[in-house]
Amino acid sequence: MTNSKRLLIGGSVCWLGFLIFMLAYLHGRAWLKSYDTFGYQLVQPTVPGKTALLRGLTTLGEPAVLGGATIVLMLYLWWRQRISDSMWYGAVNFIGSLLLYVVKHLVLRPRPSHRLISIGGYSFPSGHTFGTTVFVLTVIVLLWPLLHHRWQHWLAVLLAAGIIAVIMYSRVYLRAHYASDVTAGLLLAAGWFMLATALRPRLHEWLTEPITSYPD
Repeated sequence: MTNSKRLLIGGSVCWLGFLIFMLAYLHGRAWLKSYDTFGYQLVQPTVPGKTALLRGLTTLGEPAVLGGATIVLMLYLWWRQRISDSMWYGAVNFIGSLLLYVVKHLVLRPRPSHRLISIGGYSFPSGHTFGTTVFVLTVIVLLWPLLHHRWQHWLAVLLAAGIIAVIMYSRVYLRAHYASDVTAGLLLAAGWFMLATALRPRLHEWLTEPITSYPD
């Protein structure tokens, strides 16, 4: 099985999981409430020092921070003459943000009450989780060819998973999201990145196909 097929399957599975969570909310499934209650219990207790720390860490997933980091990454790749990579990964991150916006305004889930931070907008799925996941996966893919030892691969994966997990944890702890929101954000982002990566060779071939190959 080729890597593209694996990515297509993996991305499809992630989006199927996302659809299950979305439909569970839209149809008021009881198991979703239990899932959210369990997720909230996992992040307890609430203490001032922990709250202050997570308020700081959660800013790493802010759209402005991730957008700025994406632009810096694009400029670096452009400087290294990797123009195709620069444009591609910039598009994956920013088009992903548009996908997130559309889904949020289709579902229109209110945020949890008694939030520990001031925030507006809708709750499902978590934008911080989505944006962090797509950006972290982008960095991992770019760094992967430079890692020549198995332990480096494992370290990169663990660091990536840790960063994403911290953002997910912070969003539930601060009551900006339900546990199902951050899970759905992770699934939507992972699915988007894998499907986009799988289709990149075909898209590139289509864009670079000589015009003369098209019939009159």
